[in-house]
Amino acid sequence: MFGMAERLRGTLIACAALVCAALIGCQLAHEPGTGGTPGVLRIAGDTPLGDLPQSLLNAFEAQSRGTLVTYQQLDRAQVLAAIQAGQIDGAFMLYPPDDRSVFQTAVGYQALAAAASPDLGITNLSQDDLRAIFAGKKSNWNEVGGPDLPIVTVVPFDRTSDRMAFEAIIMQHEPVSLSTVIAGNQAQRAAILMGGKGRVGILPGSAMPDGLQALTIDGVAMPSTNHEPSAYPLTVEIGFVAAAEPQGDAKQLLDWVLSPDGQELVADYALPLN
Repeated sequence: MFGMAERLRGTLIACAALVCAALIGCQLAHEPGTGGTPGVLRIAGDTPLGDLPQSLLNAFEAQSRGTLVTYQQLDRAQVLAAIQAGQIDGAFMLYPPDDRSVFQTAVGYQALAAAASPDLGITNLSQDDLRAIFAGKKSNWNEVGGPDLPIVTVVPFDRTSDRMAFEAIIMQHEPVSLSTVIAGNQAQRAAILMGGKGRVGILPGSAMPDGLQALTIDGVAMPSTNHEPSAYPLTVEIGFVAAAEPQGDAKQLLDWVLSPDGQELVADYALPLN
């Protein structure tokens, strides 16, 4: 009897191990990026990119075979936290980190505009003048060849991707003036810029409304969509960011975004790679 009980116990243990292995294999087959049965691909978009990520995902989902994609728009800190926590499989981010803490590869470029009213009488600023203006060291337009009019600066919230790019490229990490106006989304900034005289602020080129001009910087005009990046200093990389090199469904998405069809859609909102 004792021998039969031991054999029965051994059989039950072996069966349980087989069931566990089958369950684990089934779970892995449904995890995005493992190359198994297509599951749910969880993607986020950095807020300054506007409608670009959602449009790319809609087009990818329409031509893919059974891949379901969920999307959420997050700010920069939320995107990076969600990647590190494994809550998303990848994200489209403006000015991606270069510290190798995550995988990232370029999928396009976004030009940031130094936006001002066309009736200001100023069409060009040097990088030094732009830095001095946003640092509060030049407070009247007559100091840069314009009218006798106080300068009002408008920037995005601190630690957002467009603000970080502007501070790194133009401000060179010199702090912006404490008197600057801070506004969250692009529409709010555009409304503030159009709501009074003497205002200049930072906007994504794709979000430039009628009634504002993009100042040239050091004589170089901001490139428009469908144009290759130029020497314009505020041309910023758009990256696809993930915890590791994409596999499975995530790789298929990245490959499609980098394909001619994907890059053609990027060009509707930003600057394609080629």
